[in-house]
Amino acid sequence: MKKGAITLAIFLSALLFSSGGAYACQCKPADVDAMKASYDEADFIVLAEPVLFSKGWGGIGPTVTLRIKDMYKGDKKLSKEIVTQYNPSLAACGLSLKEDKNYILGIYDIYALGEEEVQIGGYRLMHSCAQNNIFKFLMNDQTKKEDE
Repeated sequence: MKKGAITLAIFLSALLFSSGGAYACQCKPADVDAMKASYDEADFIVLAEPVLFSKGWGGIGPTVTLRIKDMYKGDKKLSKEIVTQYNPSLAACGLSLKEDKNYILGIYDIYALGEEEVQIGGYRLMHSCAQNNIFKFLMNDQTKKEDE
């Protein structure tokens, strides 16, 4: 009994005083500068519909095939469908995407990073905080145009 209590006390102390830990995603409130920075950071901003999800394989994380419906930003034309890596974990600022829904998405072009061997897809979705900032930036920009 005493040995079990000591073990429990050590375990709880280690938990209490450990420097590491799991943190949930917390986005800072979006101000104009943060919204513009997220917009500028995106290589592409598209209106897209997820059509196929994969859990990943061979060291490659989850992927989603997106059907591109419209493009708001990008220096090259994307195919009608692209495969992009993404993070589905909401706790890690990932995205919860569903088939048959349209999303405005910020996308990184992994090819632009100068990688010699690009992993599957060649694109990566931005984290959820940046996605929210981009959406707010586009809505703010649209409101300004309507006021003019």
